[in-house]
Amino acid sequence: MKTIIEGVEITPAIAEILKKWFIFNPNIEDSYPEYYVTELSDMQDYFCRKLDEDPEELQTIKVMLLFIIALKDDFKQLIPKKGGDDETQA
Repeated sequence: MKTIIEGVEITPAIAEILKKWFIFNPNIEDSYPEYYVTELSDMQDYFCRKLDEDPEELQTIKVMLLFIIALKDDFKQLIPKKGGDDETQA
C-alpha cells in the first residue's frame, strides 16, 4: 500500500522518521523538528556574525546561510501547531 499526500509518497522509512520525531517526544517543544529549528537558528546567527569577520570566506558563508535558512523553514513546517486543526487531529 502506498501513502501519497499531496503528491508526495510517504515511504516506510519516512514514516519511521516521523514516528521517531513525534512518538518519542509528545511535547511539541521537545520534538526533533523544534530542536533542529533552534540549532539551525543558532548556526544562522553564528554565520551572520562571521560575515563581518572573514571576508575571504564570504561567498561560502552566504551559500551555507541559504541552506540553513531553507532547512530551518522546512523543519518549521514539520512542527504541528499547538491544538492542531480538525484535519490533523487523530
